Order: sequence, then structure tokens, then C-alpha cells
Amino acid sequence: MPWAILPELDYMVSQRGGPVAAQAMRVDLAEGRYLVEWGGAADLHRALELDRTYRDLSLGLVDGIVMAVAERLEARAIATFDLRDFGAVALKGRPELWPRDL
Repeated sequence: MPWAILPELDYMVSQRGGPVAAQAMRVDLAEGRYLVEWGGAADLHRALELDRTYRDLSLGLVDGIVMAVAERLEARAIATFDLRDFGAVALKGRPELWPRDL
């Protein structure tokens, strides 16, 4: 079962796929086709560390948490169109950025 980091997935599908795709994704989510990772205290601390390290980017909480969770889960890839932030940060494990690296 694939992991999905919910805020990034919802935003990306809504913005790029439109309302029909967003609704289909939300139905899949409700039916348990994704494992949802909410993050924890260690992820928040790592997000703050990333924000300090890359302060010129102004990563913000959501991007920082997505990055921290991806590191903790040893994610193979992160699905994002935010290449400005995600492409500039050197994450542990060097996950691919999809669709860029597909």
C-alpha cells in the first residue's frame, strides 16, 4: 500500500487534476487505499531544523513536515510541483521528486 502525505497530495490533485480527480482521490482515501501519515513531534523538530537551515526559502510548516516525514519513512519519492523548495533541499535518502524525476 502506498504512503501519501495528505496535505501535499490533496493540494496537488485539486490544483492539477481538478475537482473530479480530487473527489476520486478522496474516495480512495476514505476506502483505505492509502496509508495516512500525520507526523509527530520529531517531525516538527526536523521541520524547524530544515526551515532554519534553508531560511532563505521560507519553507513553512507544511513543506517542512512533508520533508521530515519523507526522511523518516525513507520515502523513495515525493510527489510535488514545488520544485523551488523541494528541489533545493538536500533530504536524507535523496528521494526523487515526481513528476520531475519520472
